[in-house]
Amino acid sequence: MRGKTELSPKMVLVAATIAARGPMQAQQTADATGLSYHTARQYLRRLVVRGVLTADRDGIHPVYRATRNWKVSLNQVKREPAVQEKRPPTMAPRVYRVANSVFALGAA
Repeated sequence: MRGKTELSPKMVLVAATIAARGPMQAQQTADATGLSYHTARQYLRRLVVRGVLTADRDGIHPVYRATRNWKVSLNQVKREPAVQEKRPPTMAPRVYRVANSVFALGAA
């Protein structure tokens, strides 16, 4: 199973396609890789955050380019998974039944 820091094979395909063919927009990347437009756009955004690609505005749509060291960026792990401390289990407070009826107090 892949960790959150590892890239999927499709994300690597997107990065390699842009590196081989040059700057591309999201729709061009989707057409070249066979992915849907929305999936390609999401992968492109994630690759920009990881530093594998850069996004430059050319009119309305961004144009994505591979960085010079994009292969190195693919293999780098951005952060280690956080180690969670184990806390002792919390006990729910006990519920006591308190008779608040006149009959329960023996007044009748």
